[in-house]
Amino acid sequence: MAKRRSKSSQPVAAKEFPEPVRDLVLSEPPIPEKHIEAVLALLIIGQRDFEIRQFIQENFPDVDAARLLILVAQKLADDGDIDSQLVRGWSFNAMRHVFKMSLETGELNTALRAADRILKTFG
Repeated sequence: MAKRRSKSSQPVAAKEFPEPVRDLVLSEPPIPEKHIEAVLALLIIGQRDFEIRQFIQENFPDVDAARLLILVAQKLADDGDIDSQLVRGWSFNAMRHVFKMSLETGELNTALRAADRILKTFG
């Protein structure tokens, strides 16, 4: 089974941070998970640092931006801490789903690419 760290907004490994950062991360009040997810979404679509800081200032004015960004970085690290077999299983099932849906919708080129990807990756 996959080894996962807690999905809470407070990092499990906060003790590993330098003391000033650890104190900032563990300070109260807790930052809502939806704030972390919103900033993470901006990172994923390629927003730059100043755009993210402006978003935080406009949308979450009562939240410490530095603390929120540290929690986002910790979430990225936590999300990457998964078992490789789990990723392979998810990938296989996702490609199988793409293959099935492509056949159902008549997207034969996409179905062939999905079948080829399955064969190259898992065959």
